[in-house]
Amino acid sequence: MRKQILQAKGQSAKVHQTCEALRRMAREAGPGGQLPTIRALCSQLGVSLATMNSALALLERQKVLWRRHGSGIYVAETLHQRHIGVICDPVASFLFGASPFWSLLVENTHRQAQEQGLRISMHFAGDYPPRVLDYPHDPSPLSEDLIRSILDGSLHGVLSIGVEHSVTRWIEAQGVPVVSIAGPSNYIITQDYGTAARMGVEELARMGCRRIGLWQPVVNFYPSHIRRVRHAFDKAMRAQKLERDESLDAPEIAPHAGHKPSSMEAGYWGAMQFFDENASTRARRSRADWPDGVVIMDDMMAQGVFMALDQLGIK
Repeated sequence: MRKQILQAKGQSAKVHQTCEALRRMAREAGPGGQLPTIRALCSQLGVSLATMNSALALLERQKVLWRRHGSGIYVAETLHQRHIGVICDPVASFLFGASPFWSLLVENTHRQAQEQGLRISMHFAGDYPPRVLDYPHDPSPLSEDLIRSILDGSLHGVLSIGVEHSVTRWIEAQGVPVVSIAGPSNYIITQDYGTAARMGVEELARMGCRRIGLWQPVVNFYPSHIRRVRHAFDKAMRAQKLERDESLDAPEIAPHAGHKPSSMEAGYWGAMQFFDENASTRARRSRADWPDGVVIMDDMMAQGVFMALDQLGIK
C-alpha cells in the first residue's frame, strides 16, 4: 500500500495542472465561496470528468475545497490555514509519561498553533527496519495517511521529535521543511546546556544552597559536551562565590555486560549508590557529605534520581 501511495506522487500532469487552476479559482472566490459546477469546470478547463474528479478529491484531502452533494463545490473556510505535523519517535510515548518536558513541548506547540491559526496533527513513527540507519531516504516508519499528506501537499511543515535522519531526509526531499528536536534535519533545536547549568547554580544559590553538585549522564554525552557543561558550571560557582567540590557530582555508572545505561538508569543507580546509607559502595556518602543542591543536566536522569530518592524515603 505504501508503494502505491508513493507511486501516486507521479500523478498525471493533467491532474496537477487542473489542481493548480482550481487553487487559483479558490483563492479568487475566497473562503466559503462557491465554484462552478463540475461540468462547467470541465468545459472551462478542457479536462475530462475523471481528471476533474481526481483533482477535486486531491484538493478535498488538502482542505482547499469541499463538495456538498446536490449543492456544489465550495472553498474551505480553512483555505489559508497551514497544517503542521508533529512526528514522534516510537519511544516518545514513553518519554511523555516519564518526562514533563515533552508534554509541555506538545502543549505549547498546540497553544501557539491556535494563536497563529495553524492546524496541528500528532503522529507516531512506526518501528524502524534494520536497514533504515544506512538508507538515505526511507518513509516506511510513517503511516500511510501521513505519507499521503506529505505527497499531496496538505502538510506544510513538520516538527520532528527523535525521528531518524533517513525519515526526515525523505520528508525534506518532498519539499516539506522539518524542524527537529532530539534528532537530525536541516533545522535543529538544541538546548544551551551551559546557560542551563549557570541558571541552575544561580537558582540554588538564591535558595541558600552552598554544596551544589553537577549531575550529567557522562556515558551518553560527548566528552566535549561534558567539558563545556563543567566549565559553565564551575564558572557559575565562582560567580556565586561557592566552593567547587567534585565529590558532590554524580558517580559514573559504567556499562555492565555490554549494556550502556540509559540516562534514567544512570540517575537511578547513581543516586542509589550516592544516597543509600546502607550501601556498601565507594560512592556512598554519609549525610554530612551530601550536597544540599544538585543541578541535573538531563530530564530523564532527573526522573531516575527522583525514583531513587523516593525509594530511599529522602525528601
